[in-house]
Amino acid sequence: LCRMTVETRRIRHAQERALPRIAEIHLKAYSANHFTSRLPARVLERYYRLFLGDGAETLLMVEEVEGLGETILGFAVFGREIGTKIAQFKRENFQAIAAASLRNPVAAAGKLVRQVWNRATAGKSTPCADHLLLSIAAARPGTGSGRALLGAFITRTAAKGEAQVGLYVNADNLGAINVYVSEGFVFRAFHGGQYYMERSLGN
Repeated sequence: LCRMTVETRRIRHAQERALPRIAEIHLKAYSANHFTSRLPARVLERYYRLFLGDGAETLLMVEEVEGLGETILGFAVFGREIGTKIAQFKRENFQAIAAASLRNPVAAAGKLVRQVWNRATAGKSTPCADHLLLSIAAARPGTGSGRALLGAFITRTAAKGEAQVGLYVNADNLGAINVYVSEGFVFRAFHGGQYYMERSLGN
């Protein structure tokens, strides 16, 4: 008789050894309109290393196949210190970001325009939730990994007593927007080519 393969899926916290796979999934999942998709994998590993703790969390969706080990299917990054860590990454990796900008002048120009617009409209912007979702990506669309990670983000954040969560999503990412709306997120603002969406956790 043939032996059936046993597959199990679970969500767990990421460790540093997962960073190369996280960078790989990021590069496949994010469109060219997202400037981070223009960064080399080694730079993305430094980026995501900042979110392994100290105010941020990185969750993995993993699939375990009996006798074959574990495969990372997706990841989610969220927390209270997102903006601070992004600023730190920009300071520490200025040369790598500048090099990517020179290699991709059109994308860099678009990013610069969005930054100028954001600064010009800063006084009119909607206040953000303290707890933000930074990234969510799946290696293979349509497997349910992204939605499961989104649910884990909401559940874990609610358990910490947060009143609301927020996220930014590119306006052209209609698939993600539809998922967020179906999970109770509502539009709060639009600037720099992105929607800011928020959900109450009912605490």
